[in-house]
Amino acid sequence: MVTDLTSEAFISTLERLFARRGKCSTLLSDNTTNFVGAQAELEKLHNLINYPDDNLRNFLASDAIKWKFVPPVSPNFGGLWEAGVKCFKHHFRRAIGNANLTYEEFNTVILEIEGILNSLKISSDINDLEVSTPGHFLIG
Repeated sequence: MVTDLTSEAFISTLERLFARRGKCSTLLSDNTTNFVGAQAELEKLHNLINYPDDNLRNFLASDAIKWKFVPPVSPNFGGLWEAGVKCFKHHFRRAIGNANLTYEEFNTVILEIEGILNSLKISSDINDLEVSTPGHFLIG
């Protein structure tokens, strides 16, 4: 969760992600300019990523991390992660409804939903003797 759209906050968020999940060589994301709702804030994030300041550029370069965007107006390119976002939103709406949460409560709900989604079995084959989940690949 990013608290603001500064490069420092964004780098801290990436560092937390890498600490929990390990470093990656490539980051894939939506092409944020195709969103309409929070256009001004998303444009700031888009500019931060596409035209990074020296701090972000150095951070990404130090670990040879590439950032790739799906083409504009092509959400089908992010099919698998879009399905994950849909599942997350489903659980999130049911967990909080219209409640106002503190940062701590909000963060806790997000991580609990992450745990639920990462414990869902991947295969639908009833003959599978061992259940594989995303969590098996993430944490062993």
